[in-house]
Amino acid sequence: MMAQKSAHREGLTTLREARRLGIPVILLTNALDSRFSKDASIVIHVPRGMKKGKRRYMVRYCCGLEMIVWSVASAVPQRAVKTIKRINDFHRGLKTGRKNG
Repeated sequence: MMAQKSAHREGLTTLREARRLGIPVILLTNALDSRFSKDASIVIHVPRGMKKGKRRYMVRYCCGLEMIVWSVASAVPQRAVKTIKRINDFHRGLKTGRKNG
């Protein structure tokens, strides 16, 4: 999950559902004192670049998310490949309006 300081409804709902389902939440944020930081299982501090000429902070978030995704995918590669195929089938079904069973 990516979030800043303000506790918006969608983020709070996500945390509540994760807690209900017993799913850990990894939070990427600059706001270490936020409500989200208190409720997340793991908090990864992603500082925002404020100086002129620095990369935008969104690039840092995307790199962090990409590292997490690659780590999870490499842990169970067969499942990752199967999931990608399912996502592609689902996406193709959305484009053509057909249902995949």
